[in-house]
Amino acid sequence: MERMHAAHPLVPEANRRGPSIDRDRSRMLRFSAALSLPVQVQGSVRLTECDDPHGFRLTLDGAVVLAGLGAAFSFGRGAHQSHFDADRFKQDTMTLIPPGEWFTVAAAAARAKIVPGSPIRIRFHDGDGTRISETCDVGPCDREPHGFALSFHVPVAVTVEIATDALSLVPSSRSTIGGSLVFLRGILAHCMYPRRESDRSDGKPLVAATEAVAIPIGQTLRFPDQPVPRMKLAQPLRAISFLDGRGHPLGRFVPRAGARNGKPSRGGGSI
Repeated sequence: MERMHAAHPLVPEANRRGPSIDRDRSRMLRFSAALSLPVQVQGSVRLTECDDPHGFRLTLDGAVVLAGLGAAFSFGRGAHQSHFDADRFKQDTMTLIPPGEWFTVAAAAARAKIVPGSPIRIRFHDGDGTRISETCDVGPCDREPHGFALSFHVPVAVTVEIATDALSLVPSSRSTIGGSLVFLRGILAHCMYPRRESDRSDGKPLVAATEAVAIPIGQTLRFPDQPVPRMKLAQPLRAISFLDGRGHPLGRFVPRAGARNGKPSRGGGSI
């Protein structure tokens, strides 16, 4: 299986801090949004021994590859639009997470009464059990890993903080931007396989299933602080919009929720 490696892989709860200004003398602008983020899971499944003489552990390994995350800045009047205007704001965008950034899925395992060599199908659900991906035929599963790749969208919460030495983000200010991404409902790997002959009886389906936690609920990724590019517009920042790595909008414009010394003041800041 070929994985997409990035120059700086994301690490859960990492604190890779970049250039910053003196936050004690700065104003913090905070933006939060609930988004549907495109991801791809590149993984493999295999059978491992367990203490059950009649079954194995179905083990999942792999990585979650992100489609990237960007921000588009809206200044002055008309900032609270319901849709992203690419022609107007394309010059005031920046990348928060480059496309192809990834993090490793910790080896997850679930007990399964499966016969080695049985065909396996896999799809992904969120933590509430809602199906979020297509079904992939992995093939016969045994002790050797069998690879797969599935792309889908997951619900996440993104929080962006801009530290600036001015009352608002204007061309003359020195500012940095950073934040975090939280998987709101997690991801479950739903694996399906044929029941063993001895387990089949009237009223029971011919297919059994087991689930392994690929991403726990609430897992958080921190993207590092970086300088905000010099903006061409002279008006203060009013809102931002989030984009995927290809520049496609992921939601509406988000009005700012300002803060001084880390304490929110007034305003919106979430959708």
